[in-house]
Amino acid sequence: MARIRTIKPEFFTDYKLYEIEKETQLPIRVAYAGLWTQCDREGRFEWIPEQLKIGVLPYDNIDFARVLDALVTRGLLVKYASKEGNFGCVKHFKNHQIVNNREKDSTIPEPPPDNDVTRESRVEHAPLKGRERNNIKKTKQKKSDEVEYSEEFLEFYELYPRKEDKKPAAIKYQKIVSNDEATHEQIMAGAKKYVAYIRAKNKDDDFIKLPSTWLNKASWNNEYQTKPRIQASQPVTIFGG
Repeated sequence: MARIRTIKPEFFTDYKLYEIEKETQLPIRVAYAGLWTQCDREGRFEWIPEQLKIGVLPYDNIDFARVLDALVTRGLLVKYASKEGNFGCVKHFKNHQIVNNREKDSTIPEPPPDNDVTRESRVEHAPLKGRERNNIKKTKQKKSDEVEYSEEFLEFYELYPRKEDKKPAAIKYQKIVSNDEATHEQIMAGAKKYVAYIRAKNKDDDFIKLPSTWLNKASWNNEYQTKPRIQASQPVTIFGG
C-alpha cells in the first residue's frame, strides 16, 4: 500500500542524484522519490521490481530492476534477504521523512547491521563456507567486470576500422559523452574521417590506433589528410644557348 510522503526543497538540487541519472540514463530522481511512497515507516519495502514499478513508474518503458540496482550500487538503498523473502531499505530514510505516528509499525524484518556500511548487499539465508563462498566472490567479480554497451557506442565500434579493445573503449566512450567532452555525433564525424584516412593510406591493422587509444587522445578533433599533397614545382634551369 502506498503512503503519503514529503519531499524537501533540497531534493531538487541534489547534484549526486543528477549525476547518477545522467550516468545511467534512468529516471533516478522520480524513481527514488516515488520509492519512498512504497516504503513502510522504517523505509523498508518488499524487493519485487515488477510490483514496485506499477506503483512508481507505471507508464515508463524501463526495467525497474536496473533502477533499483543503480540505487543500491550508489549507496542509496540496501538490498537484503531473510527467511520471508527479499527486501530493500532506503538508507537514512528518517532523514528525509517525518512519519505520522498513526502509521502502522513495520512488519518487514530489519536489514543486517553490516549493510549500513555495505554498498551492495548479497545476504544469504545461512553462512556459507569454502567453495560456496568462493563461487559467490567469483560471481560478484564477474558482475563488476560487466560493461553495458550502449547503442551509440556500438554504432561507433562498428564503424571503427580496428575491432579490438572493446571494453576499455566502451568505458572511455561513456565517460566522454557523460562528461560532455564530445557528443556522439562529433565522435562519429571524427571516426568517419579517420576511416577515410586509413583507407586512403591503405594501412594495415598494426598501424591503426586501438579504439580506446583513439578516444583517449580525443582524436575526433584531428584533421586527417586523405588526398596527396600537391608539391610546388621546382624551378627548371636551362643551360646553353
